[in-house]
Amino acid sequence: MYGLPPMRDRRRQAVRWLGFAGRRRGARRRFPARAIAAAGALGGAAASVAVERRHLRRISEDREYAQLNTLGEGRPLSVRSADGTSLHVEVFGPDDAPSLLLAHGWTEQLTLWA
Repeated sequence: MYGLPPMRDRRRQAVRWLGFAGRRRGARRRFPARAIAAAGALGGAAASVAVERRHLRRISEDREYAQLNTLGEGRPLSVRSADGTSLHVEVFGPDDAPSLLLAHGWTEQLTLWA
């Protein structure tokens, strides 16, 4: 029939290509590889969420975290650069202390150095 093999041969080819003959009546259901992979992925995701929650709980219980994460009170200033661009500056610490300049990039925030 238009060059197609008989139905029996097509079924054998499907068994060869797919590795199973389909579900027969009374046969035990086998888990396909996709279901096993999906279950593994879900298990891995659940494990990573559990680990992340444990880390967040331990961080929240740390006494020094709040002290290290707070940003000190700075004095905001406006400074002009050599080309005339106005720059926002915040000064922390005493005026007679040595100077330290921290210049962040486009996407960083001042809180990263807190």
